[in-house]
Amino acid sequence: MIDRAGQREIVRHGLDGFRWTSPEQLASFTRRLATEDGMRARLAASAIARAQEYSDAAFADRWRDIAARHQLYAR
Repeated sequence: MIDRAGQREIVRHGLDGFRWTSPEQLASFTRRLATEDGMRARLAASAIARAQEYSDAAFADRWRDIAARHQLYAR
């Protein structure tokens, strides 16, 4: 499901981003990120790592694993 903060399956609240439902929540989270360097760095690092899980290379690796497990192609 997609809402105002991206896909819930991808954006994990407080781990690699914030989920919000109102402009007031968005403003509050934005102020925190602007003033809390440690939080901003932690969320950024986690978001970068999380994004790698959805890269083309990660998708190809998962597909190869599935295909091999189900013998979908001969090697």
